[in-house]
Amino acid sequence: MESAYSNAGYMTRKEFVKAHPEVTRKMVKTDPMELAKLFRQALFSSDVEVRLSLAPMFLDWGVEPDLGEVNHRGKLIASHVLHGWVAHVEDPVREAPLLKRLFDAGVDPNTCIARDGWALEKLLYAIHFNERDLAPVYDVWFAHPGLDFLEQKNAHGFCLWEKVWRCVMSYGVIMRAQSYMLERGLSIPCPRFRRDVRTDDQKLSTPVGAKKKGRKDEEVWEYYDDPKAWQDDQGYWHQDEPMMADLLYYQIANDKGLDESQRVIRVAASGEEARVSIVAELSRLQEFYKTVLPVEVTAVGSLVEATRINEERLLAE
Repeated sequence: MESAYSNAGYMTRKEFVKAHPEVTRKMVKTDPMELAKLFRQALFSSDVEVRLSLAPMFLDWGVEPDLGEVNHRGKLIASHVLHGWVAHVEDPVREAPLLKRLFDAGVDPNTCIARDGWALEKLLYAIHFNERDLAPVYDVWFAHPGLDFLEQKNAHGFCLWEKVWRCVMSYGVIMRAQSYMLERGLSIPCPRFRRDVRTDDQKLSTPVGAKKKGRKDEEVWEYYDDPKAWQDDQGYWHQDEPMMADLLYYQIANDKGLDESQRVIRVAASGEEARVSIVAELSRLQEFYKTVLPVEVTAVGSLVEATRINEERLLAE
């Protein structure tokens, strides 16, 4: 007979309760760590039906989702439950309420781990979904009152805002993050990049990942503001003309359902030169995809205005 832990990964609630009557609500008090392990096994299941039926049962019982585990050395290690959930999202519409339940149960959305960064950062690069697919999940995420985009830094010295900024394919999330901060009266700094300032000889003698006695990190990296970023009078940061091809790609990739209609891409750049460069990039993309994309490129003064126009168009359709 397989263990409860093993079965929690592929049995629905009805099947699990029948097969393991020994697993009860009392474990919240008698063995909370074991119950947390069962919960995470269900939550990280590859079967969406298991996640949506069994995981909520453990939450109903009062399980502590983020309760750590004791490793073989007797050290308590964090579970990083949110990162695990993000990695297994399959049906954003049905699973968004489960995310809300995780937040309601006390799971911290600001947990940053060395390998994967923030869970939101990981979600941005979910290649099997586009931004529109994930809208229900983002709705829950940005409804959380305690998101930290600026204070917490990862191992490389960047905050979550700077990591979101880099994901130009998720332009809507970039704007959401900025709206979230501005609504709370926060001043949004210019996003930064970094470059290796060592000489070629120094790079050969000490690889980036290696540690050298007496060397400080600031001797290796130089941080600098994104030279292609500009801020409008509302406090929003935008990516200048050379980055607009990425925004164009985002629009094309996420508007697949609108191929039969004439799509208008409002380019946030002033001047005919900027518009012409985007048209050239569009031609290159059309050649790459061997298809004709019915897109008209026009210029407006602000991406805030461009976003409003596009949202109105989508609602109308």
